[in-house]
Amino acid sequence: MTAEDEEEWPPFRKIGHFDPYTDDPRLGIQRIFLCPVSDILVVAGTAGHVVVLQMEREQREADLKVSKVNLVGDRDNFVWKGHESLTVVSGDVRYNQGFQPQCVLQMSPPAACTALSVHTEWQLLSAGTAHGFCLFDFCQRRAISATCTLSASETSATDDSSMSRRKSFKKSLRESFRRLRRRRSMAGKTTKKDSNRLQEVKGDGDSGRAISSPRMNAGRKLPPPSSIEEDVPHAERAIEERNLSGDGSQCSMVRCLHFADTYLTPTVHSPSLLAGTNAGKVYVFSIILPAYDKRDQEDVTARISKEITLRHQAPVIGLAIIDGTYYPLPLALEVQNGRAKAPDMTGNHKLLVISEEQFKIFAMPTLKPEDKWKLTAHEGSRTRRVATCTFRSRSDEQYNEMNIACITNMGQLSVYTIKGLRRQMNIDAVNKTDINGIASCLFASTGEGFFLSSSSEYARFSLSAARYIRPLCKLNLKDGLRTPEGTPQIIVENYDETHPPTNNRDSLVSPGDSSVDQSFQSADMTQDEIRDYVQNGRAGEQAVSESHDAGGGNPNNDGE
Repeated sequence: MTAEDEEEWPPFRKIGHFDPYTDDPRLGIQRIFLCPVSDILVVAGTAGHVVVLQMEREQREADLKVSKVNLVGDRDNFVWKGHESLTVVSGDVRYNQGFQPQCVLQMSPPAACTALSVHTEWQLLSAGTAHGFCLFDFCQRRAISATCTLSASETSATDDSSMSRRKSFKKSLRESFRRLRRRRSMAGKTTKKDSNRLQEVKGDGDSGRAISSPRMNAGRKLPPPSSIEEDVPHAERAIEERNLSGDGSQCSMVRCLHFADTYLTPTVHSPSLLAGTNAGKVYVFSIILPAYDKRDQEDVTARISKEITLRHQAPVIGLAIIDGTYYPLPLALEVQNGRAKAPDMTGNHKLLVISEEQFKIFAMPTLKPEDKWKLTAHEGSRTRRVATCTFRSRSDEQYNEMNIACITNMGQLSVYTIKGLRRQMNIDAVNKTDINGIASCLFASTGEGFFLSSSSEYARFSLSAARYIRPLCKLNLKDGLRTPEGTPQIIVENYDETHPPTNNRDSLVSPGDSSVDQSFQSADMTQDEIRDYVQNGRAGEQAVSESHDAGGGNPNNDGE
């Protein structure tokens, strides 16, 4: 780095190439994972490829190999009609220092990657698409297993579009009109039933008038509550039943993947992989790792252990394993490097399943439901982004809690406790019509977050009382650049030194001068105000100069 590069700020250097005119959709990036401890970067793209990169300090030449895995298997009815996969350059390629590719995983069919999870300690990764997911060992550069999530009715949807080719446009319109007609008929029945119930309540009693207040009805014999509250609709909203076979959505799409070391059997905990799909299904795989000294020699094996199907069949967007202290298990290599405390591995683990409509907790390994929060049934909203965050106490830094932070499609930010699933906070943050802002929301582990407020700027927020929204940075200036304490001084240049200023506007503006305009005592000054101020000062100087010339140059001349 040269001396000129060191003086530039910010100190960014170009380390790669980008062609802004590339229109190949296969070059798009879908998921990114970065481990700051092991210096591993994993990038998943739109052509079903996953690239594993490692930080290197020296240049090297290598021949990059591609590991291929077929997600759909031998299915006679499946024909892929989308784009082809990318072609990797063959032969030795020189890579500069920095992140260098180690291996490439290519999934078939080459659909866009929708989920990615990496465990750097086990050297395993899992990637999912709209057709299934696979488990890959980037230590030995081999695929371990592949699971297809396609149903029998989805085998005809062979491209990236979410509309099944077997479903015609006329059938879609017919079903829509039937659904609207059914809703109107149900609404009419509900209104008629409510009016009949109200007439029955008014008819009870001696006076025949409706009940209005407890004081008026003191001593009266009221009808039993069952006769009044019968057929009264519950506080929960009625959710339309999902038609997974013909609603046009990709129910086989994998939405989330998660690695965890938990109890799949009552006595022994083992590495596991959890996957959630758009159809409300959760797959749990048991992973068998070889010994550490034989990791490069023996193969990793995996088999399916459990499968959960949610009754409401909403898309699963988040999975987490909770220990006995109601804390999520830490990420890979965090405990070894002092970034997190060791989890409770004595038992009583729980599985937290977060769908778009509900939060649900299951006991491991029996998968018995324990707690539930119905978001859509209670409020009519759906979860869009979710994460587990650490909330520290403002008075005691040693005390902290792990809670669930989420944003809904209505633009509301909410915080829920893991134990009991009780809501702690609910605020309106983003306009519900701002789809891009809601979809771009991102939560940090400290309870903060970001979202796009426009196409060129983002907004930062904090859900934790101990985290203030303020810039944690400073700018060091050289000596003499900053004026002494007090109001900044403004100097008006280009005035005639031969004539003393007659007005304080032509002189140095001092903080103690009471005749200074109030607008100049504020730091909120614009260029137009300064330009007008300077022009007025020059006009005053010219007028004074002309008066001196008319009086013969004598300041004490009275015009005689």
